Amino acid sequence: MAYKEDDILTVDEIVTELRIHRSTWQKMVRAGTTPPIVKLSNAQRIRYGAFREWLKQQEATPAASLIGGQK
Repeated sequence: MAYKEDDILTVDEIVTELRIHRSTWQKMVRAGTTPPIVKLSNAQRIRYGAFREWLKQQEATPAASLIGGQK
């Protein structure tokens, strides 16, 4: 799906874009390695522009683990 820079995405949309399991996302949250999260009550949301920027940073960091360990 084509998102706009200011769109607010759900965790399900992010894990679909990343093609990861929800449990992997939770490990990333605990490790502090997710894109910036906006918390709305009990919901987590991610601004698409922030997600894209975070993804670019991940691409520029060779062999980095997103869940806190080393490869």
